[in-house]
Amino acid sequence: MKRIAIIQFPGLNSEYETKRAVDDAGMDGVIFRWNAISAKTSDNTELKLEEFDGYIVPGGFSYEDRGRAGLIPSLDPVMNVIRGEVAKGKPLLGICNGAQVVVETCMVPGSGNLELCLANNKRIKDGEIVGTGFINFDVDLKSTAAPGRCAFNINIEKDSLHRCPIAHGEGRFTAENLDTILELESNDQIVFKYCDKSGEIEDNYPTNPNGTFKNAAAICNRAGNVMAIMPHPERAFTAPIPEIFTSMKVYLEEYFDKGKVMIPEVTEAHASDYSLDSLKPFEHNIANFEIFVDLIITDNTAETFTNTLNLMGFPVEIKRQKHFTVFFEEGHEDPLQIAGELIRSSELLNTNKELATVKLNEKLYRYSPDSEEFTPQEKSTQVTRFYVKDREDFFGQNKTEKIQKHLKIDGFKFTVQGTVWTVLPNSEAFTEETLNTLLQTNIFANPNSQELLRYE
Repeated sequence: MKRIAIIQFPGLNSEYETKRAVDDAGMDGVIFRWNAISAKTSDNTELKLEEFDGYIVPGGFSYEDRGRAGLIPSLDPVMNVIRGEVAKGKPLLGICNGAQVVVETCMVPGSGNLELCLANNKRIKDGEIVGTGFINFDVDLKSTAAPGRCAFNINIEKDSLHRCPIAHGEGRFTAENLDTILELESNDQIVFKYCDKSGEIEDNYPTNPNGTFKNAAAICNRAGNVMAIMPHPERAFTAPIPEIFTSMKVYLEEYFDKGKVMIPEVTEAHASDYSLDSLKPFEHNIANFEIFVDLIITDNTAETFTNTLNLMGFPVEIKRQKHFTVFFEEGHEDPLQIAGELIRSSELLNTNKELATVKLNEKLYRYSPDSEEFTPQEKSTQVTRFYVKDREDFFGQNKTEKIQKHLKIDGFKFTVQGTVWTVLPNSEAFTEETLNTLLQTNIFANPNSQELLRYE
């Protein structure tokens, strides 16, 4: 019997549905904790991770989607083990959050480069953005790849229609390079596409539920042994969606065991081109001020980033600040008044658990919720900081619309939301070369959906 390791990261919630689907397909699904040395199969055999026949990373919200969905698990050592087994031709299926993990590990599309991102949902109807954020409903899918193009569609006819649930907030396949998208199409790597009930593929909400390119719902790697799928086939009970799992079984028995598989060409994830010298600086402007937001309570995301990088051998502490660039009307007499109104509105932060510092004309001012006044602050010592912003700033746009509609603050024009990351070395051995290597982990940004700048 083929044994499939279902990787359990903290925060995942679909392990048991996935195990049921694997078992129903005639295989042995084994839930394997991310920090375990081994796990027992149904016949009580103790196996190490590399001894399993195939792998699935299921859906959920691993590490609360800190940073971006799928990021932290993609940097976990367990994924290095799986990458090594995938390089031998073993199958790997990433479902929803698992799809995000697989994309972030560079195993889809499969060149070894970080060519894709699963970005925030964007619901578009007749050219207008009608919504963003989490979605949870059933969708129609069309099989668009030839049977056997990958390990997960061997038993599925091309152009067949399926019904499947989706539940995600960051499910929009996107790529910085248009050639990547065209290559996916020409290589038959888009295995499933969102369609309407009649099978028409229309790039319009709700047929395309999240704004993904080419209506892509599932993408495989070039070799065909890895697939990232955003819908949840393990939650679909009617054929032929369960055939994704029976196809995995056929692949192992009829192709992998008999040496009839294409071995992936690239076995190592390629580092991005990020470096201190290549990053553009954040541009300060006299027509705006900046609001830095610090948590009073423990910042779990920053703690997770620190722990992750420490485990990877980087002796650093990471700090995070939410950041707003606020543009105001030229000639406004008192921009700090605008800042005070924004802070008191609670639209940008919660003063019960967050502190606000305003940067205006190279000067810093700390806001006090008790006195509702600003106090000048000394500039911090020289530290290394980076600014990250989504290329499509839905959050900033949403804040702008609310402020303009409901607050009507005199002089306010619009705001852009980003994040400022501070890197604090814990060792004298931490050099600029070390920092460049850290940047190349892509922990701060995915270039397919985000901008990364030096903040000076």
